[in-house]
Amino acid sequence: MTKYLLTSAIIASCMTFAAHTATAVVTVVTTPTGVFTNPGGSNAGDALTTDAWLRRNVRNNGAVGITNNYPRSGNGSLYFNGPNPLATSSKADAEFYFGDLTGKTLGNLTAWSYDWYRDGSSTADAHDTPVARLIIDADGNVNTTNDQGLLIFEQAYSNGLAAAATNTWVSDDIFNFKGSGNSGILWWAQFGVGNDQNFTRDLDSWIAGNATPGFAVLSANSLVLGLNVGIGSGWAPFTGAVDNITVQFGTAPATTYNFELTNSNGGGDTNPVPEPMTASLALLAGVAISLAASRRRYA
Repeated sequence: MTKYLLTSAIIASCMTFAAHTATAVVTVVTTPTGVFTNPGGSNAGDALTTDAWLRRNVRNNGAVGITNNYPRSGNGSLYFNGPNPLATSSKADAEFYFGDLTGKTLGNLTAWSYDWYRDGSSTADAHDTPVARLIIDADGNVNTTNDQGLLIFEQAYSNGLAAAATNTWVSDDIFNFKGSGNSGILWWAQFGVGNDQNFTRDLDSWIAGNATPGFAVLSANSLVLGLNVGIGSGWAPFTGAVDNITVQFGTAPATTYNFELTNSNGGGDTNPVPEPMTASLALLAGVAISLAASRRRYA
């Protein structure tokens, strides 16, 4: 599903976006092919699996896919488009679920960054940019899904709601935001519960167990089930892109996901798969049998 090109030439070309992770392994992602658009109001996307990037949570004419509209570090990037107005705002994400959760905890996270692009034609709020998220299991037990959710980075909340740059690529180091030594501000969306939008907490604060009553409490042992980037919902029309998503746990080499177009990449996907939002991570346990079998190692 992905092509792994670990040549010195590619690694050298990627040093500009992974300077803080000099040992990063660059994974060139070329699938799934095509732009996935869903005009319906319910989430749709690629069938759930692990160790592959998927187009997910697409609704209300949202679109996501690897294209050459905004090339970055090569000939492509992850393209996002949400054309609908605010009342029926579009949404589109790309997600990656880890098949092996060994060592993938919040306390063991040592790097997290990505590049984003906002097209100047976007009429969403001036501070809106593509969002980066960690898919989290708060108690570290994948069988108890009521404590799962997303730890979300939106640069606006770390940047005083300043207007985002347009028509240029921007690199955000979430783990060390603007060289501060601290992560950017993160907020929590818990599936089936709601949003803990206390815009004062960085990663250390969440690991320390700070949470609003009624929401799951995170810790250093919370599992990072996967990665997510996307746009919407609750936005006016937005067009942009994401590339060079980097994550690292412990002292293992960081992984940078570089999205590239191949000659086989072409038209859009016309058969979206319905995917109830609340069922996504419950289904993941069925897909990743080995994950469930070895979960005690990560608790």
